[in-house]
Amino acid sequence: MSDAAMNVTSSPSIWNTLYERTKTNLAETVGDLDAKKGLRLVIIVGGYIIIRGIAQKELAKRKLDNDVRRSEQEAAAKQQENLIDRPGSTAATPFGWGNKTRRRRKQQEEAFADLVERVNQQKGGVNEDKDIEDLLED
Repeated sequence: MSDAAMNVTSSPSIWNTLYERTKTNLAETVGDLDAKKGLRLVIIVGGYIIIRGIAQKELAKRKLDNDVRRSEQEAAAKQQENLIDRPGSTAATPFGWGNKTRRRRKQQEEAFADLVERVNQQKGGVNEDKDIEDLLED
């Protein structure tokens, strides 16, 4: 180590000098402080403390709202993903259906197809009657 570096680290006079300068600067600042400047300083510091507290509360509310909104969006996205059937997954395949259930399902499909066909025929019959009536009146 150089002599200058050794003097800085090992010399107690640096700490004494720093202490004396700090004490002198504080004494001059407080001694130069009159009532007007003191009141001004108290108002500035008090205002800072009050505004900082209000700002911290508001920022905490915003952060909480953002966290709640983000968690709701994530939950909705997860729920949406769970609602969609995946063709490759085993849950989408009709595993474990017995013959009786298959027959019942086939009968229901046939009954539904017959019902749809009858409704279409009824609609078609009404339209044909109207067409014939139009032709007869002319």
